[in-house]
Amino acid sequence: MDHNNRRDWYAVYTRANCEAKLAAGLTDKSVENFYPVIEETRLWSDRKKKIKVPIFPSYIFVYINNDEFYRVKKASGFSHFVSLKSEPIVIPESQINAVKQLLNSSYQWQTKVSTLNKGTKIEITDGPLQGYIGVLVADATQNNVAIEIPALCKTMVFTLKQNQFKPVWTN
Repeated sequence: MDHNNRRDWYAVYTRANCEAKLAAGLTDKSVENFYPVIEETRLWSDRKKKIKVPIFPSYIFVYINNDEFYRVKKASGFSHFVSLKSEPIVIPESQINAVKQLLNSSYQWQTKVSTLNKGTKIEITDGPLQGYIGVLVADATQNNVAIEIPALCKTMVFTLKQNQFKPVWTN
């Protein structure tokens, strides 16, 4: 089997509020993508309006092979692939299908944004300390957070933007 032609799902982190723009641009470039949205009614002081809201803000999913990575990276609104140790993470098709199935159902559900709390184990994904594991020493409710990295022999506390680290989930 030629692995270069094998297609897989990948999560793409978009620039701020560019999910729809990136999805449309990739569709124009014949790159299969999935941009899950729900319709919500927003109430302003003078009117109600139905708008489409992304289920996963700042993320879309692409179904690509190795040859298509470059096209995705060059698309307007692209920030980076969700990665582990500099390798884009393959999203199991069953998980994409589960989201699609939920969207097509009449089941009542809602999304919940989870914030990382003090004490959460994280991995640095960007910058000179990429790959190091640390622990949050402040809640990740603002644009910047402080973490400590005990692996450096002394505890160092510094600030990172939220897109420079990810939680490390343990079983």
